[in-house]
Amino acid sequence: VLEEVPRGVFFVMATTNVESVLETIVSRSLQLDFENLSEPELVELTRTIAEKEKIEVSQKTLGYIARRVKGHARDSLQQLEMVRILGEEAYVSTIQLLDYGYSRKRYVS
Repeated sequence: VLEEVPRGVFFVMATTNVESVLETIVSRSLQLDFENLSEPELVELTRTIAEKEKIEVSQKTLGYIARRVKGHARDSLQQLEMVRILGEEAYVSTIQLLDYGYSRKRYVS
């Protein structure tokens, strides 16, 4: 590791467990804490990206994704990618099978 970082060089480190980072690093760092997004924020973010990427997904499935990922934007985008790959109907059936042990004919509310 560099003892003296060249001027204008920045290191970016992301962690969900800041307690595991050495105190000498934490003391020399700017810490930014991010909060989880609300369900409406996640729905809007995911909808906007789906439109830009031309992924067909219903408002109901967007809500389902937002509830499932519990505020995590990155997880929401991973779920949207699964919709793109599998198609919306297959995605919902697969996730319900994983979450509940069986697939339902209707979306989970």
